[in-house]
Amino acid sequence: MKKNPVELLSVILSGITAIIGIILCVLHFIYKSTNLLLILYTLCAFFWCLSFILMLIRYRISK
Repeated sequence: MKKNPVELLSVILSGITAIIGIILCVLHFIYKSTNLLLILYTLCAFFWCLSFILMLIRYRISK
């Protein structure tokens, strides 16, 4: 079975969502949001960044 290569658009979109997740996490930290929201936004930002890094690596390998 042929593997689908990771396209540049999906890498770019993943990077944009990682940046937005980091910005939201920082804003909730600055404005002293509730601890639960801060933990959730931190986890989401971490996973979006991890996803972006993995997709970028897959893109560079498939290219």
